[in-house]
Amino acid sequence: PRGRGIAALETIKTGHHLMSVPESLWLSAGVGESDDVLGKLFKELKDDIDGVSKLVLTLLYESHREAPKSKFWPYFCSLPLNVPLPFMWEEDQLPPDFKKEPLLVSHRLAYKAVVDITGTKLLERVLASPLQAFKETHLTPNKWAWAFSIVISRAFAVKRSAGGMFGGKGSVSLANTSAFKDPEYLLSVIDGNKQDDGMELVLIPGIDMLNHGEEGAE
Repeated sequence: PRGRGIAALETIKTGHHLMSVPESLWLSAGVGESDDVLGKLFKELKDDIDGVSKLVLTLLYESHREAPKSKFWPYFCSLPLNVPLPFMWEEDQLPPDFKKEPLLVSHRLAYKAVVDITGTKLLERVLASPLQAFKETHLTPNKWAWAFSIVISRAFAVKRSAGGMFGGKGSVSLANTSAFKDPEYLLSVIDGNKQDDGMELVLIPGIDMLNHGEEGAE
């Protein structure tokens, strides 16, 4: 089934090695930056695109690759087609109990603002680029909202250390992903008022399903 979580059939002890995913299979903005077309598009957009939006565009770009399909295609097939995040709901779809919670209502509006602002800022420019990285049908407001919802609900924040003395890549460690779950923080990053402190968001196949239960439980 699409979008289902992972269930443990046996007790998992602390320190048990459950799974590992090589960095070559992580979907990051760096995947887009290294692509001949998308990398040029990012340079064309310069400071007008933030790291989160780069990952959103990379997800959409890779998911629409054809002949050959992206190496991430099996991962894309595991992603839900509909993500039940409140900012995706229409006003008349909001449950009565939801409307009674001021914090939930304000967060929904803030997330919606993040998606709308980035979409308004980038979609027309990307489609008008002579690089023609996207077909118009592949970069719509609805697809932008879907990809953004995948990123903010499933991505992990990582931080890279400086390379070693012999020019190595350095190590990668988990960072504070919760910062990217805060819509106010996202708005500050998008507006250029706050740096991402060297952190980047990555989508890691398999690992991202560990906190997505079948009924939404973690």
